[in-house]
Amino acid sequence: RLACAAASAGAEVDGAPLPPVFDGCSRTITPSDELRARDLYVGVVNDTRVTDTATSRAAAVDALTEAAELNPFVGEPRTVLAQCWLAD
Repeated sequence: RLACAAASAGAEVDGAPLPPVFDGCSRTITPSDELRARDLYVGVVNDTRVTDTATSRAAAVDALTEAAELNPFVGEPRTVLAQCWLAD
């Protein structure tokens, strides 16, 4: 949200424009989506049963997919998702 406000004001950092993240600082994520994505990701990472069964991996894939959709600007859910796919 801060970067979006800075971009709309034409802010620069040391004479350089803001980096092209968050669609040029034009998109924000709601706090509820951010928290939900975090909780889904942390729930998978902290679950030691994820690699035990295909059912656990399927649940992890679902949670990580939702986390990536809720917060598309964070790469960690996609990285763990790739690891789940490789485990199958």
